[in-house]
Amino acid sequence: MPRIRTLSALAGAALIGMTFVSGCSNAPTAPVVAEIKDTPGPMSPPVFVLPVTLSAEDSVQPPILIISQRVDGAVGGVVNAGRFRLTVPPGAFVGPATITIFVPDPKQLGCSLEIDPPSANQFRVPVLLEADCVGAQVARASDLAMALWEPDLKVWRVVDGSAVDAAHWNVHAGLEHFSRYSVVETKAGW
Repeated sequence: MPRIRTLSALAGAALIGMTFVSGCSNAPTAPVVAEIKDTPGPMSPPVFVLPVTLSAEDSVQPPILIISQRVDGAVGGVVNAGRFRLTVPPGAFVGPATITIFVPDPKQLGCSLEIDPPSANQFRVPVLLEADCVGAQVARASDLAMALWEPDLKVWRVVDGSAVDAAHWNVHAGLEHFSRYSVVETKAGW
């Protein structure tokens, strides 16, 4: 009987995994054009953005990447996950917290960031998110930006202060809180 239970558990886990993976085709990081609607708020002005993809040769990480690390908010720290690097400066939040970076698809430059406890998710000092964009399927690094997914509007919005180190194909932005983020190609004037 233990072998049957083990096989049943494996089959159940496989079914859940297939359901999770097959559901990713409609994920916010899927490569689609997203229209940014003109809404008031503290974020950057509306632009048209496209989540950026990588060439197949540049995708060396596993299909799904989840990295969790404990960080003391008073001390700060660094969490790396594939092409993403998160730098928490000292004093960003109070006490220890577990930071998770979830990268659902190595062909997309997108990730979800989480922190536990959730009460730590409003930072006193911005947390720096960086993305290594070498191999991105865009003509110029200067067209890249970091964007935040707005689920209510179903759009990507460029994060205020997003910047590019064009020589190194690195995009970075200071974050006030964790959510879903993606490197996007901005095409002002489309």
